[in-house]
Amino acid sequence: MEENSLDARNQLRLSYAVELACAKRVWVLIQRGAAEDASLCQFLENQAAQRTGRGWFLKRRERRLSGAPGSLLSEPDLASRVASAFPSLAVPLGECPVNREIALHFLECLEVECTAFYRKIASEAGTESLRRCFVALLEREASELLQLRTMVL
Repeated sequence: MEENSLDARNQLRLSYAVELACAKRVWVLIQRGAAEDASLCQFLENQAAQRTGRGWFLKRRERRLSGAPGSLLSEPDLASRVASAFPSLAVPLGECPVNREIALHFLECLEVECTAFYRKIASEAGTESLRRCFVALLEREASELLQLRTMVL
């Protein structure tokens, strides 16, 4: 089943899973060494919190559609779709502590993948309201990617 065959609930569920998987990866970056760099740690904590917040926004929106007909994707199917859209999540961080350069590289990979994900899912949204929601997320991702590429901590 491709994303374009997903109904609104499953698109929202998949987007929720994406945001939480990305937030988890950012927390791993912090735990693996970014905590030693105070400004980087603060920036990454903010990124993780924003992702978690967006995830819960998507979950609440999905719950409003709880009475909608259709079958829901299983957790393994959601995980598989996230893994295929976000190959950087499977890239090991190595055994050394994560420094600023590595952390920002992995964060940039996530932003690029999120931008591509929301561009695709926005183009396949079944309703105008849902399309606007995904376009707003796409624009946020594109803005964060630009900020990340031009920032100096």
